[in-house]
Amino acid sequence: MTRRPGGPEPELDEIDMLLTDEQIAVARETIGASPVDPAHPAISQLIQAFGEHTFYVDQNGLLVFVDPVEMEQEPGDPRLVLIAAWTDDQRRELGAVNPVDTGVTLPQAAAN
Repeated sequence: MTRRPGGPEPELDEIDMLLTDEQIAVARETIGASPVDPAHPAISQLIQAFGEHTFYVDQNGLLVFVDPVEMEQEPGDPRLVLIAAWTDDQRRELGAVNPVDTGVTLPQAAAN
């Protein structure tokens, strides 16, 4: 994880978390989903809006794994957080939301 310049205190969108291939495999087993393809045309917009992350999309919206310290929690396993929700029933457009912890974690062994 690296910090992008921005402010004195790290905000959720100022700390990047790209998953390794091993972490992606564990996440796939844990949440049953694959990440958004890094070659997808929307990736550059997502990175500009939210920083460099491994992005996931589900029926609720856009999700990323974050260090729990960013969520003002005790250090531990990275947590899956909803950062943007669908704004329409057809799921064609996302809108940023206050981060929502889904309660899903990436086992620490995969995060090393």
